[in-house]
Amino acid sequence: MARAGARAPAEAPEPFAPPPRTGRRALLAEIADGAVCTAVLLGVLRHALFSPVTRTFGQDLIFWYPVWQFYAEGLSLGELRLWNPFSYGGVPLYPALLQLRAFDPIAFLVIAVGHLLTTDLLARYNWEIFLRAFIPAVAAHVFLRRFAVEPATRAALLVAALGSSFLLVLLRVHGAGQGFLWAPIIGILLYRLLWLGDGRWRVFAGLAIFLGLNWQSYFMAPHGLFAALLALGLLLCDPARVRRVLRVPQLWPKLAAAALLLAGMAVPLAVVMSEGGEVVYLTRLLDTARPAGKVGVIQYEPVPSSAVHEVGLLMPHEFFVGSGTPSTVWNFLQLVTPTGNWHREGGHGWGNPSEAFMYLGLPVYAAALFGLFTGRHPLRRAWLLVLGVFGLLMLGPLGGAQSFLSIVFPPVRLTRHTHTYTPYFQLALLFFFVVGADRLLARLRGPSIPADQTPAAPPTPPWLVRAGALIGVSFLVYLLAYETPTAFRVFPVGKAVTPAALAFGLLAVWGLTRWWPSTRFFWFCLLGHLAAVPVLLAAPVLTGLHTPPASGLVLTLGKIVLYWAIFLALPLMLYRVGRRLEARRYGLIVGFLLGLLGADLLFYVTYTDYLWSWPRPDRLLGVSSHVAPPTFHPTRGLYPAEAERTAVLGQVIRYPELLLRAPYLLTAPRGGVLPGGFETTPDRVALNLEALRGMQRWNSFYVPRRYLSLLHSGIPAPTLVRLWGLGEPVLRFVPRFTVVPDEDFARFFQRIGPAAGRCALVRLSVLPAEPPGLDRAPVPREVAAAAPCVEDETPEAILTVLAYAPGHLALEAITERPGFLVLSETAHPRWAARVDGQPAPLLRANYLAQAVPVPAGTHRVELRFEPGILLPALAGFTLAGVSAFLGVTAAGFIRLSRSLSQSDQEKR
Repeated sequence: MARAGARAPAEAPEPFAPPPRTGRRALLAEIADGAVCTAVLLGVLRHALFSPVTRTFGQDLIFWYPVWQFYAEGLSLGELRLWNPFSYGGVPLYPALLQLRAFDPIAFLVIAVGHLLTTDLLARYNWEIFLRAFIPAVAAHVFLRRFAVEPATRAALLVAALGSSFLLVLLRVHGAGQGFLWAPIIGILLYRLLWLGDGRWRVFAGLAIFLGLNWQSYFMAPHGLFAALLALGLLLCDPARVRRVLRVPQLWPKLAAAALLLAGMAVPLAVVMSEGGEVVYLTRLLDTARPAGKVGVIQYEPVPSSAVHEVGLLMPHEFFVGSGTPSTVWNFLQLVTPTGNWHREGGHGWGNPSEAFMYLGLPVYAAALFGLFTGRHPLRRAWLLVLGVFGLLMLGPLGGAQSFLSIVFPPVRLTRHTHTYTPYFQLALLFFFVVGADRLLARLRGPSIPADQTPAAPPTPPWLVRAGALIGVSFLVYLLAYETPTAFRVFPVGKAVTPAALAFGLLAVWGLTRWWPSTRFFWFCLLGHLAAVPVLLAAPVLTGLHTPPASGLVLTLGKIVLYWAIFLALPLMLYRVGRRLEARRYGLIVGFLLGLLGADLLFYVTYTDYLWSWPRPDRLLGVSSHVAPPTFHPTRGLYPAEAERTAVLGQVIRYPELLLRAPYLLTAPRGGVLPGGFETTPDRVALNLEALRGMQRWNSFYVPRRYLSLLHSGIPAPTLVRLWGLGEPVLRFVPRFTVVPDEDFARFFQRIGPAAGRCALVRLSVLPAEPPGLDRAPVPREVAAAAPCVEDETPEAILTVLAYAPGHLALEAITERPGFLVLSETAHPRWAARVDGQPAPLLRANYLAQAVPVPAGTHRVELRFEPGILLPALAGFTLAGVSAFLGVTAAGFIRLSRSLSQSDQEKR
């Protein structure tokens, strides 16, 4: 339906009556409702947002915050940091683009505006995380409210969107927020184009930009699937209406411009992906040797073996089976009670839900179920398609849809953690809540009011019935013939039966909907869902399969029943009483029902306050969260000396060196911290390195491929210590060289004994080609290990650092003879060198470091990480996103102002 105040194109009249215009009083009440909900949220989050003494959920310190602070600090200093010199000998800072949506409008605006308000980077980070949850929740309300007829439905929808797990899951699971961020706006634009026939240039441009904003890692997959499903669903609802798009004026120029804009926004991702040969993305390593049933992220750096192999961006289905993090049936059971989440109860809850919350409120869920089975909205099929597909996808391998869809829609293989699909499932549920609440409130107003003000959808074409039946049968056979045997090979028996149970359950639902009236089936599903909770809670505990809840089984069951009595049975009683009262009592009953819904979700919000009560990182590590210019560190270490303090939630922080602002070669090991560090003798460092090579270390997102090859090449640890310059100068002058082909580097360095390794590597370089104009060392490759070890203690050169920033180093070199300036940072194709302002060759030394040939005399040497086309591509990406976001925001306020002024004019 067209939203109140929306201008429907003349050539596209609505086939059904639009909802009445929202009156000024109802609109102001809705605005006040949103203000109250926002105030409650800000009150709960006050310690994280206002003079922050806490931060949001704990795992953000492990996965997100260090990279974000490094990136945001650079912008505050006027730098775009695309190189991280601290981790693993230097690595591109591409996680800022691929994982953090660092060039999204929200991130960019929060960092820019926040710079004018506070120097506390943690405060800006907390606000960004909050806004990434709050903005899509508000946009979802704006999208779905246009389908509501009753003002009370719109008010209840706003409470549900801002107070339930629909918003909180975006705070708890950052991947869900990253993937869902612009989905409601994409939905609005698709609805306007395909359903309302709004074919203006701004609609095409908006769709291209908001879809293009998702060209950041695998965050493109959920949006792409959502857009495809919604478009397909609208086509199934009314093919003739959707086909009108073909008659939009200047269609082909608009499509061409949108495609060009979409392709242009994909350039940064294409550039990053083209450099994939330089790095190993360790979270995409598949360890097939993991025990059966063990799923979850591979967060350690595995030793290469026949059991470990790297998979690409589009991953095979077995990767999800072996390493994915899906939702489980317990997530869906928690739609009727929030009190069993073991993440909240310290591991003593019931079942085994994922970290993605699913509680929307009992009244919301009941009304959504009622709308699902009894609603007659013309868009019912579209949202049913979204609900069903995303619900199956959330189950991961056990749901079957992941591998089934990967054949026709390969991008679904980009998303490993399928519980990040939760907001899409909840968005569809909220649509059916709107439909169900409208029907219930229409009945509540009395028998003189039609029970349903929306006519039925057009009759289903026979070809569509046959196609749907064919797809359904194929999917059920697929679940039984493929997914079930696969599950029994990988998962425990309790989980392995899920695909078969799902197949028979879907078949039973199809049969019952054909035989039973819709109202009876609604009660069957609601009561069955309620009955399943105590059964599935008590059975595993009584049989010893699960730990009892913290408060005990009986008390937990009693709390759940009391919860149902207050927030489900009481609203039902009020509804029954309200139908027997006069129509003038309608507002009083609706007020009571909205109050119960608000109390339900207010309890839930306060129940999950642990999400934002974690200590600040600067209090854990003693590091600053304020902007500080980087300083050049002359030496590199093995692992953070503060590793014990970085271990939160049983995991060491990823990129701790970005918080500590110190260059390290290895992050702290998972198994504990070794005594000693790089400050001790070289022999001690070599012993630590040898021990660390055999341990699981919590990795970063990106690791240089050559670094990983050296680490696991069998080269003696003392040789690696000198090669990497551990505890020694990061900048060195090397007067002589020996050319060693890449394919021989491991054998060559293995032949250098520990005694010779200390000085031999001073004059050995692995280069892709022999540089001209320099004298080659008279040491044959075959006898290098036997060469006498005579180290000249006189300085070969005087090196003075003139300027330093991540991705830029300028220094002065004074030397009496030509040689190499060796920087112990990982070589990368985007680095460029200049000597006295003239381009100079940049070679590889010791297989992975950077070497610049320097003539005798005094010279200025400059090295820069040059992004090339990446810089203008990122500028265009950010400019398009910020412009579109500000345009949509301005359009929303203009439409709201017009609605209020039109209401005033009608009143006069």
